[in-house]
Amino acid sequence: MDSVMVYRLDRETKAKVPLGVLVERRKSERGQNVIGMLRRARKEFAETQEDSPNIFIEYGA
Repeated sequence: MDSVMVYRLDRETKAKVPLGVLVERRKSERGQNVIGMLRRARKEFAETQEDSPNIFIEYGA
């Protein structure tokens, strides 16, 4: 299982703020894994609808 770090981009300081970790439970690549993890991260970690674009992940690090 891979872990994916989730960050929020602070627009004022241009710094990435770590929010947490998501665990990739799929055993094989299905072509949409990264997109699915980003959607899941935005759903779980965005506080508002407007905050969603500021959430990003580092996949495979």
